[in-house]
Amino acid sequence: MMRIKHEFNVILTLIIFFIVIVVLVSCSSPIPTVSVKRVCPTTTPNVLMNSVPNSSKLIVVLIKEHPDYREYAEQAFDILSKVLPEILEPGDRVIMMTMEHNNLRESIFFDEEIQPFQKPVLVNSPTPPPTVGPLPSPTALPQGGYMVAVATQDAIRYMQSTRVVATEMAFEYGCAQEEWKQTGEQAWQDWNAKRLAAISEFMNKWNNSINTNKSEGFQIERSQVFEALKLTSQLFESECASYDECHLVVFSDFRDYRIGDPPTITLTFQGVDIVGILLNCQYQTECQKDIDWWKGYLEPLGCTQIQFAVGNKAEQVLLNHFRR
Repeated sequence: MMRIKHEFNVILTLIIFFIVIVVLVSCSSPIPTVSVKRVCPTTTPNVLMNSVPNSSKLIVVLIKEHPDYREYAEQAFDILSKVLPEILEPGDRVIMMTMEHNNLRESIFFDEEIQPFQKPVLVNSPTPPPTVGPLPSPTALPQGGYMVAVATQDAIRYMQSTRVVATEMAFEYGCAQEEWKQTGEQAWQDWNAKRLAAISEFMNKWNNSINTNKSEGFQIERSQVFEALKLTSQLFESECASYDECHLVVFSDFRDYRIGDPPTITLTFQGVDIVGILLNCQYQTECQKDIDWWKGYLEPLGCTQIQFAVGNKAEQVLLNHFRR
């Protein structure tokens, strides 16, 4: 009887001990886990930079110089002061001319090129890591419970190690990609700041020249359209080949007593885009006859494109022309 009682007490004690342990474990708070965000190393692989030249433009602006055209010429200067900063790039050159009938040098009152420098281009973009595929299926299952357990543990270790490698490769790729992106953004910001400074410097020179022309020009009647076009044709023949694009912008009423019976003049505008601006007309119908005649005269001379605009559309036409 005493033995049975003793065994009962031992069993009861074990049961109570087990219950206490379960209660303690269930009531205890789990050990908090700290998530540490990894930071890319400060020394990352160098990102190679390359550069490409800008697509340069030669823009020749021909303006009628006549006392009666002074008001329209000032409108032309105002339009150009808005258009040029929007369409110019490093390496572009602008030549301003008045309609002079016999001397190219005297007709040019402004000739400046924006400092050329190349655009940055990123190379060696990061290569994504290889995709980790599923575990290969075993050709034969091991026999016996122990061998199955060993094979299972080996597979788990392989999967865990593969996952660690894949995670590390993904982290390194993310770091390299972020470095590549930041380097590119910084390069473009530096280039754009340099570009804007060069354009600002150019426009300061342009404004000074325009102000001088406003005060000193328009004293003599210089309105020979055909002879002025001959001088610009000679200019393009000698200079156009050095640029990717060539443009002629003419501010004039295009009036000449010889329309219908033009003089014998050799002109060529091979590869040149021409825009004629008639500020004296607010609506194209007012000048349609003159526009049709000049378009028919200029089209056979080799120009790649020719269009005309009148006063109320001149600025937008120029912007669209250079942005196309």
